[in-house]
Parts: sequence; C-alpha cells; structure tokens
Amino acid sequence: MFNLKYPIIQAPTDGPATSALAIAVSNAGALGALPLTWVSPDLAYKRVMEVRSKTSGSFFAGYVLNFPTTSLDKAIEGKNRAAAYQARDSFRHPKETLVFMGIKPNMTVVEVWPSSGWWTEILAPLLKDEGKYYAAWFPTESKGTPDYLKEREKGFDEVWPIIGTPDVQGGQSRLRADSTLNHFTASCGQEVFRGDRLPPNMVGDLFICEP
Repeated sequence: MFNLKYPIIQAPTDGPATSALAIAVSNAGALGALPLTWVSPDLAYKRVMEVRSKTSGSFFAGYVLNFPTTSLDKAIEGKNRAAAYQARDSFRHPKETLVFMGIKPNMTVVEVWPSSGWWTEILAPLLKDEGKYYAAWFPTESKGTPDYLKEREKGFDEVWPIIGTPDVQGGQSRLRADSTLNHFTASCGQEVFRGDRLPPNMVGDLFICEP
C-alpha cells in the first residue's frame, strides 16, 4: 500500500522523532513518522516539505488539529517570565523537555520543590485554561531553613492526603494519629499516575518534580 521495503512503522514520538529520523527511516524502505505537536500550520508545512524534499519514500505526519488556547510556545515566550529565567532557556531547553515528557494543557501537574519558579512560570500559564497546577514545597521547619522562607510559607507545609501513608521519610514525627502525613516530604523523578487513589480525571497525568 505504501510501497515499503520493510513492514516497519516508525513511532511518531514527539521529541526523539525528528525530521532527520523520518527521512532516514523512509529512505531505508520503512514508513517514516513526522510528529508535528506544538507547531504552527506554517511550520508544519515547512517541516513536511523538508522531509519530502529529501526522500521519495513514504512517511506520515501526525498533526494536532485542535490547538489549545495557551500553547507551549506562548507559555515559554510569555511576558510573565523573568528575563533572567528566559536567558537560561538555551541551557535548560524547556520546550524539548516538556514535549519529551508529554505535557498537555489539560493535565494536572504537581511540581515538587518549585524553588524560585523557573518551571512554574511556564507550567502555570500553560495549564491555567484547561488543566490544573499544584506546587509542592519543602517543610519549612527543617534545620537551616531561612527565616524569610518560614514566614513566607506559613500554612503551606501541612498536608491533608486522602490515603494513609505509614512509610515516609522522617519516621513517626511525620505522621498524624491516623498515619497520614502532617508535612510534605521529599520526592524526585517524574511519574505518570496510573493508580486509583486520586480522582479518575488524574489517571494518565504527569507529576513533575524540580529537576
């Protein structure tokens, strides 16, 4: 049907699947894939023409027809972001990172230890229309916490979870009588929620910690 030499279809994973990879796969005789998530119609057309100009083989393009009201590009380029933070974009690669993680504007995202808010300034505008954003901070009563943070974060540390958590960092001092957390504890690594202990609309959502 597609005049393929090999019955292989490239996975259209945005981020790893570049134009160059689609060209190489198509030229090798398989079906190349060109993901076009988070791009404008003009840029999508340009990338399709780039691939077509360098291969006579078959390939397909995955394109999002229903654009969110707040796109990732707009969130990254937003005027709300501090100039000093935007200056670090070339080193931290926010777009490539969030696309690789599969962030969508309708997700519920928990950012653990947002610190001064480098990621927050991108995630909050991105999620404000269709999704939800939560910032999870560290326990400000910890030894060495500056006084200004203790004052700023009053009332933020206390947690009211919906499940018991008998095994936590900090031992018994971190638990209430019913074994639920009384303060946030440390966490790291990105997680896609697949459980049944949070609201059903959070299944499949990505939880991001400060990298």
